[in-house]
Amino acid sequence: MDHDYGSLQAAVDAAAGKTLVLTASHRLSVAVNVGGATRSPVHIMAMPGVVITQTGDGQDGFRIGSDDCILDGLTIVFECTNTSSNCQSGSGIRALAGVRRPIIRGCKVVNWRYGYTFNGVKGGRIEGCWAWGGSADGAASSDFFLYAESGNPNDRIDVEGCFALSNNDNGFSIATNSGERNVHIRGCLAVPCDPTGTTELAEGDVRRRYGFVMGYNGNSEILSTVTGCEARLCAYAGFYSQGGALPAGTVAWSNLVASRCGFGTFFPQDSSLRAGFLIISGGADTWTGLVAADCHHAGIKFCPDFGYSNTNGMRASFSAITIARTEGYGIWCTNKPAHAVFTGYTITGSRDAAVYIEANSHDAGGIVFGDGRVEVNGAKGGFQVSATVGGIDFNQPVTIAGAIEIVGDGDPTDNEFNSGIWCEGNVRVRGASIKGFHRGVNVREVTAGRRIDRVFESLVLEDCAFGFNAAGTGTLLATQSVFRNCATKTYGAFVVGSLIGEAIHFQTGTLPASGVWAQGDIGWNPSPTIGTPYQYVCVASGSPGTWISKI
Repeated sequence: MDHDYGSLQAAVDAAAGKTLVLTASHRLSVAVNVGGATRSPVHIMAMPGVVITQTGDGQDGFRIGSDDCILDGLTIVFECTNTSSNCQSGSGIRALAGVRRPIIRGCKVVNWRYGYTFNGVKGGRIEGCWAWGGSADGAASSDFFLYAESGNPNDRIDVEGCFALSNNDNGFSIATNSGERNVHIRGCLAVPCDPTGTTELAEGDVRRRYGFVMGYNGNSEILSTVTGCEARLCAYAGFYSQGGALPAGTVAWSNLVASRCGFGTFFPQDSSLRAGFLIISGGADTWTGLVAADCHHAGIKFCPDFGYSNTNGMRASFSAITIARTEGYGIWCTNKPAHAVFTGYTITGSRDAAVYIEANSHDAGGIVFGDGRVEVNGAKGGFQVSATVGGIDFNQPVTIAGAIEIVGDGDPTDNEFNSGIWCEGNVRVRGASIKGFHRGVNVREVTAGRRIDRVFESLVLEDCAFGFNAAGTGTLLATQSVFRNCATKTYGAFVVGSLIGEAIHFQTGTLPASGVWAQGDIGWNPSPTIGTPYQYVCVASGSPGTWISKI
């Protein structure tokens, strides 16, 4: 038969410094305090089939108030009498502020707004635990919730091998009010399921917003890790990093999978927060070994100034990335993106451009894409880059440089965005191999001029109607590039040549009659004959300037 709260609390108090084995189920109306009265450690174990049921709205199941307590194999169910409350605000298991070294392992909590909560715990551990049964009602809730008041953060916390299977707002939410330190999440899964925790929700169902949240509400994480985890079916993002104030900490995110995230319909006002991986503000986070599959809006969305204050503090790095079949962009950098490096990426099957970068403010820039590969289906861009203002302090461009393969499917549509690289503004491109687009590189110039600060160097362009195309009336330089099966190598403002000092050296068979040139620029005749010029020298800057011929 079931036993009441009084008998269970008395047994827990009597087990101070000992192990208590629960052999019968209990029904509660208030929380059981573990070690709080005696200030002594208690180890509570439950036999198979034992269930603890809480009936009090807003109550916790077990509340740990002493150091070195262990809860082992408990099943704790909230019997929600107020169907509109989503189980109120209690936690299945809560460790209170200042408690040291609690261990929670092999437990299951059902129907709680907060499954497991650590409030400013030092040296705690949650392992092999489960949570299911909550519902996405738009209110704050998390299956695993590490939260602390200002000045008393959680420190040295390990969460390993746990399953967030409810439909609460977040699966794992770390640090919502005070910068947590040394929090490590390993080998965990967040996927919203039905009330039994056994069946994943369907695509059209109302689903939780985030799988894993680190640094929520604009606070910073210090020396923490999230590794070997997976998030599926989140309405917003599978993994969400947010920190809005310096000094920002470092979080190492590694070997993570986000799939079918960003398709939620319950929170339309925040549709811009949808992605496999969402990074807002923060500090020197590192992201490596990421997989984003079948997500909406973006596989990775990097938007450091999305309503928060920290922009120039970003120093994020991304490596070993695989993004497939995004209903949007593969990687999307927006909202003053700054100081991020992406390498080792493979992007395939995006509905829109594989990479889209918006850096249109003076405090954006310094974005670098290194070695990687993108494959594009249809008349869509490989890279689309808009950096019209000039970068941070007008001196930090968006750079695309390295062993980069940008592969289209040969779609012949005459569209400026059907380009391996489409760009405007402060952009540098070096070393890319571009194949199978209408235009290899398309530059939309926002101002006419001679732009030696925007060099396109050592590219290989293959199977493109136009190798380089520029819509402006100025002069852009393409150096040391190779053309294979390109009907037109350059068009518009582009010239193929090299930069020696500040002078452009290029090939031309005639005296330049268009473009913007500077004194000292030199045109070389590729086929001189006796009595014809072998060289043309600009002696006065202008459009096209004043030129003399040398015979």
